Amino acid sequence: MPLIYAPQPCTTALRLLGVAAAQEPRQADMGQAGLGGLNSLLDAWSTDNLLTYTRPKIPLPLVAGQQVYSWGDTTPPCDIAGVPPVRLELCLLEIGGSPVEDWPVQVLDQTQYETNVWLKTMQSTYVEYVYLEDTQPVKQLHVWPVPQAPGYTLQLLPWPAQPQYTHWDAGLDWPNGYLRMFSYNLAVELAPQYMAEASPTVQRIAEQTKRDLAPINARVGRLALFPSGPPRTSGWAAFVAGRPR
Repeated sequence: MPLIYAPQPCTTALRLLGVAAAQEPRQADMGQAGLGGLNSLLDAWSTDNLLTYTRPKIPLPLVAGQQVYSWGDTTPPCDIAGVPPVRLELCLLEIGGSPVEDWPVQVLDQTQYETNVWLKTMQSTYVEYVYLEDTQPVKQLHVWPVPQAPGYTLQLLPWPAQPQYTHWDAGLDWPNGYLRMFSYNLAVELAPQYMAEASPTVQRIAEQTKRDLAPINARVGRLALFPSGPPRTSGWAAFVAGRPR
């Protein structure tokens, strides 16, 4: 993937607005405004499924008797190190053997977890449900039933938050097409700070760059093993939830 440095879209955006010429040196306050605007866009785009280009698979070895796992970018590190995701899209339970099997685990929302899982400390061999509690700055992943023994691994596929540029000289890897999208949309984002307005052409291209990426990212984002509705239950889960098969 192309490596995009923060000055690339920031400088282009300022030139598109006419507030910085190609032959003029960039002023320090312009750089800070551009960097802040770029990170603001990335934060907002984290909630847009069609601008999220990847669903990384993150392994989580399960610990016997552990019900909750922390997920965050802190020191000391959490159980799952890294920026917490927007939400958890899909989860698999990796069962050892030859060949290795991946069993689907249902991802619950808060209402489903609170109302359908009554005995939250119940232990069993296999995890059937997970729930990602949206606490800040560290999120909490609840597993149920609580595993009785180690040896199994959850494979987590989250909807990740977009990364942030930590300083002006930072560079991040992005797929093809993102540099143009950053540059033109950043021009629209920064325009009010300079009492300016992006031209109709810049605004049109900014929208078009997002539409161009939507079909590609839509194919990445279609992750679902279970239909919407009440949690599916089996075995002890059915008994505890009051829904025997």
